[in-house]
Amino acid sequence: MQELQTQGKSQRIIENYLYSDIEGEDEDIGYLDIDLYDVEIDSFNDYEVSYFITGNINAEKTFYEYWGRDDDTKEIITSPANYKSYTGDIKLFITRKFDVKDGIIETKHIDCEIIDTSSLEEVVNTWGEDDYY
Repeated sequence: MQELQTQGKSQRIIENYLYSDIEGEDEDIGYLDIDLYDVEIDSFNDYEVSYFITGNINAEKTFYEYWGRDDDTKEIITSPANYKSYTGDIKLFITRKFDVKDGIIETKHIDCEIIDTSSLEEVVNTWGEDDYY
């Protein structure tokens, strides 16, 4: 798990997931906390191991809805900021290829994919929801 965190593979996969769930302009992940805490080995041989990892995610994303373009300036017009928060668990499937030389394990390649987000709670707060007139 330490190698996944230090190489940033799991974080990049999770960030890609967070960026891809809503079509918005100028999306930005303002906060992301990932705690990988449970490992279950699926299969292994002399040069490859596959396992499931459960991780807890706490994140917030800012995004803007596309409203159109200004006819004169051609600039994009967007909504005020919208916010989406994520809390809960996700499950990752990892395949790690490695070599063993002189008793030292050297990772050659890591594949990481999200396989379950059903326990991840998502809440969207759009710009007009909290406005009082």
